[in-house]
Amino acid sequence: MSTSFEGTRFGRLVTLLALAFCAVFFAPIPNAGVRKLEARWWRSDARVFVTGNSVVDHASRCDGDKRTIPEMLSGVTGLPVANLSAGGQRMDESVGLAAQLLHRHSTDAVVFLVSLFAFHDRHAFDLRTQLFFRLAAGPLHSTSLVERFAAGTWDGPAIQPEMGPYRYKDKDYPDYNQVKTEYLSREQRLMGCPEQLGVDRAFVEANYWNDYLRAPLVPANVDDVAALGGIADENQKRLVVVLMPIDLEDVRTLSPEISTQIREHAVSVADALRAKGVPLLDLSEALPADRFADRWCACGHLLQEARLDVATRVAAALAAPRD
Repeated sequence: MSTSFEGTRFGRLVTLLALAFCAVFFAPIPNAGVRKLEARWWRSDARVFVTGNSVVDHASRCDGDKRTIPEMLSGVTGLPVANLSAGGQRMDESVGLAAQLLHRHSTDAVVFLVSLFAFHDRHAFDLRTQLFFRLAAGPLHSTSLVERFAAGTWDGPAIQPEMGPYRYKDKDYPDYNQVKTEYLSREQRLMGCPEQLGVDRAFVEANYWNDYLRAPLVPANVDDVAALGGIADENQKRLVVVLMPIDLEDVRTLSPEISTQIREHAVSVADALRAKGVPLLDLSEALPADRFADRWCACGHLLQEARLDVATRVAAALAAPRD
């Protein structure tokens, strides 16, 4: 009888531990970066929101005007604009935040600033963030485990392909963390004002190939951005999707072949979004090389004139009559 009792106690303990593990592992609590942005928009009285990666708020040391695109957009429109961008913001995070905001009663408009390379994103193993967005943003490809497994856009804990080591033109390059310390930090250290293309042109070419062409485009990312248009229409909100500028002029100098391929990818994404009725502002070919910052990093960072240009075009798109 004592043995049976002890066995029952042990079984209950195992069950409780299993439940506790599931409660923690499957709790719909987003990662720290998303939690920070969630807190920011809950505290904000703005009715216009901007999502995106570091292109949104990066400023060059050569800039006299360090304002971010949202700050410049606020200056042009006279409206409070909340910046919900973050360096390295993934496509699923941008989509989840935008979908939430478009469901929010007090939101007037969402400006979805997206780099072409974001359409290559394969969603990271971040189950709790995904579950959170499933509850807060609704059904999307990025919030559906079944769809992600079926489409092959979720490889468990695998990292994004462009973050790992790679080989380009018979030269081996390390993973992104080492690239930052061995290559990017050197380019940054040697760069003066005005900004130039870079010192190690072979690396810069390889970096553009890695960021824009190494991984294939993921059609499900186009579908998720298109789904935002449906959510905006359903809730009578304004959505402006901006395909951000690409430094194709510099890429053409490095490799006409790579430049052509990147442009073809941009056209493909833009055409697919328009075919799905997405309100798209395509700026992928809008700017010359001398409007870009950190031209060696292949990140699409913009100088102050270019950030103001983007903000002005977005303001015009927001003010235009709806179709």
